[in-house]
Amino acid sequence: MKPRLITFKKLSPSFYRQPTLDVAKALLGKILVRSIEGGQIAGRIVETEGYIAATDAACHAYRGETARNRSMFGPAGTAYIYRSYGIHWMLNIVTEPEGEAGAVLLRALEPLETLEQNLHTLRRNRANANRALEKKLTVVQLANGPGNLTKAFAIDRRLDGVSLQSDELFIATAPEVSATDVVVTTRVGITQGRALPWRYFIKANPFVSKGRPS
Repeated sequence: MKPRLITFKKLSPSFYRQPTLDVAKALLGKILVRSIEGGQIAGRIVETEGYIAATDAACHAYRGETARNRSMFGPAGTAYIYRSYGIHWMLNIVTEPEGEAGAVLLRALEPLETLEQNLHTLRRNRANANRALEKKLTVVQLANGPGNLTKAFAIDRRLDGVSLQSDELFIATAPEVSATDVVVTTRVGITQGRALPWRYFIKANPFVSKGRPS
């Protein structure tokens, strides 16, 4: 029997056409949805980082367009996916007008425990066929970092450039997070643009990654 699908309402294309840092903050609390194996897996976005090519040396597109970062120059509301240190895939949401590169990195998610089969699928994906690890993983460990997130949601380069209006990968509406519950810090694990306070997360949320601000 196929899992029952929930009807999520996708964020409109205009949402992503806001300035990058506004999108980074507004994405907190929204729901990332991935269609897979005839069902859905989903999680609440609890941590993001903004990157803007025009002014940010840490942004992949700071020095211009390449084959690797081409999706960042595309329409707002598409996925930009790259491999970090040759190991982990990173999921970014493209922002800014087409041709002006910018994106929001999704750093951590809180899995929806009420969605049928969600935790089972996320745990299996995250463990990558390691049955011993699958049994040990806690709910908090499933997507509490950008590399863990993409493993759990089976996201890789094949989804680079996909529209977030597709059914394969999209972000759904959810109540706005109060400004008093949004924490702002510098970003994690970068060597340039270290002083920019462009990382956002939900205060006291246990699913936020453990990375230390730069």
